[in-house]
Amino acid sequence: MVWAIPKRFHEKSISRLTTSMLHHKMIAINHLRAYSSARM
Repeated sequence: MVWAIPKRFHEKSISRLTTSMLHHKMIAINHLRAYSSARM
C-alpha cells in the first residue's frame, strides 16, 4: 500500500521527481535551441 510509506519520505521523493523532470525539460529545451540555432 502507498499509505505505508512515511509522509516525509513520500514528499521528498515527489520533490526529487519534480526536480528531475524540470531538469530533463530544461535539457530538452537547450538541445532544441542549440539544434534550431545550428540549422540557421
